[in-house]
Formats: sequence, structure tokens, C-alpha cells
Amino acid sequence: MTVNDIITLISSVGFPIVCCGVLFWFMYKVNKQHSEDMQRITETINENTQVLIKLAERLGEDIDV
Repeated sequence: MTVNDIITLISSVGFPIVCCGVLFWFMYKVNKQHSEDMQRITETINENTQVLIKLAERLGEDIDV
């Protein structure tokens, strides 16, 4: 999208509508990235839990999970 395209949009539909569209697109991208980050964090926590369980078993501790 070029500067001329943006200027045409603003002049034809108005500045507030263009801003709402841009903000919607930005929020969609941020939400998508956040979901991917949270999935990776969840996987990491699950892997760390498994490692801690194995470590506790080697140390001879009883743990309740």
C-alpha cells in the first residue's frame, strides 16, 4: 500500500474509519503473536515440569502432581 492509496482512503471514507481499520489490523496481529508466544510458554512449562519430576525421582522425593 502506497502513500497515495492511504491518502485516497482517508479522503474517500474519512480519517476515523481508516484509523479504526488500521487499529483492528494491528490488534489482530498483536493477538496472533501473543497466542503463539503463550503456546510456546505453555510447552516450555510442561517440559520443565517433566524435568523437575524426573529430578525429584532421582533424588528420591515423593511429589504430588
